[in-house]
Amino acid sequence: MKDLVVIGGGPGGYVAAIRASQLGMDVTLVEKDALGGTCLNRGCIPTKAYYQNASVLRTLGRLREFNAAADNIAFDMAGAHKRKNQIVSGLVTGIEKLLDTNRVDVAAGEALIAGPDSVMVDGKEIKTKRVLLATGSCSAKPPFPGAGLSGVITSDEILELTAVPPRLAIIGGGVIGLEFACIFHAFGSQVTVFEFQPGILGSMDREIVKRMGVYLKKQKIKVIAGTEVKGIDETEDGLAVTAVGKKGEVNYTADKVLVATGRRPCIQGIGLEEIGVACNNGFITVNEDFETSVKGVY
Repeated sequence: MKDLVVIGGGPGGYVAAIRASQLGMDVTLVEKDALGGTCLNRGCIPTKAYYQNASVLRTLGRLREFNAAADNIAFDMAGAHKRKNQIVSGLVTGIEKLLDTNRVDVAAGEALIAGPDSVMVDGKEIKTKRVLLATGSCSAKPPFPGAGLSGVITSDEILELTAVPPRLAIIGGGVIGLEFACIFHAFGSQVTVFEFQPGILGSMDREIVKRMGVYLKKQKIKVIAGTEVKGIDETEDGLAVTAVGKKGEVNYTADKVLVATGRRPCIQGIGLEEIGVACNNGFITVNEDFETSVKGVY
């Protein structure tokens, strides 16, 4: 029997697994995808790799300020995608070695909690004294018409594009939406951002919001705030976004639509409801020790 089974191989899960092993526990870490979680595979690391591409392109666009000139500058999106994957792959390998060095067993597959002392991984049972949930978050799509169209993507899918969309609509003016807006504008996309709230970046510091607004205007990234997207239709010219704001209906046609309206906990399909783990508005309820309503499940 294991002392601990950790479900989720992101920064919360793999660090907890390593520390538990260092403290003498016999630990198994379960991961259905790649180790490193959202941050390493579909978040912080790949976006910063792309941001470096964008930074270089911006510098190249200002060569004359530095008394230099260059002809036939072109951007290779497929090459940038390959470079991003190489960076991510190298770091994933590093985590694999770190877990191995710290004697953490890794089980690849989908976990299902059969009880407080039993976790099933692709049909194989692992008996354990404790379970730690570190399943992270997933992109959330609002249920408006057209959200399921093939060109309507989340932050996961936009990182897998190998061609720059000429026209990119982004629904959501938070940190995720604006980061991609700046990156793909530098890559060559014409970018329009739709934000439901009166302003961008939600509850962030107002001085930062003000500076960001000025920067976006200088970059000619259009932001339409105080606007609710009502639906997306597939047309011969592309994806037609229909939104409504204070001044009436707003229409914009894009080649890709990025939905960046937030994230939700990834707790579906792992057996929480079946074993009686209490949740509140989609979030797991815990006590001061981070233990759930089921003893032994944290």
